[in-house]
Amino acid sequence: MALGKAIVILCGLLYFLSCVHGMLSHGNQRCMCRGKVAEKIHFKSLKKVEVYPISFGCEKVEVVATMKSGVQKCLNPESESANKLFSAIRKKR
Repeated sequence: MALGKAIVILCGLLYFLSCVHGMLSHGNQRCMCRGKVAEKIHFKSLKKVEVYPISFGCEKVEVVATMKSGVQKCLNPESESANKLFSAIRKKR
């Protein structure tokens, strides 16, 4: 009977570990910006900007610009346009 319990516990532990491993390997799919990113945006039509740092769910810094029309665009955080935007925000503070 003790051997049967040990096998059940071992199987349960292996199942749990496989679930945890599956969650860890798919963590980078939580990035908001997938695919194409905008290099330039029109600052006059900009409503707000959100910067998401590197996190457990995404391995890169993400910059999401919400336009006055409600459309969200991802910006390349290393682009000239994004750097100008960051400089303008710093000057306002």
